[in-house]
Amino acid sequence: QNQESIYGGNTIQESADIFLNVLKNECTSQQKNVVVANSALALQCYNNKLSITDCIATCKESIESKKTYSLFKKLIAN
Repeated sequence: QNQESIYGGNTIQESADIFLNVLKNECTSQQKNVVVANSALALQCYNNKLSITDCIATCKESIESKKTYSLFKKLIAN
């Protein structure tokens, strides 16, 4: 794997498209892995009683079930 597989785009629109694709689980596995890793660390900082393994599983499931996309749509609707 290389840096190009997780590149964030050349423009704001490309970056936004990648972001939405991750939320909709329509991204590459490398893109999803980066987001899951960062989200899992943030979740563990929020609740340090959770193991990093549990945080990774929670974040991965949230993306794969499209819960993250649903929550994002609710957030921007308000």
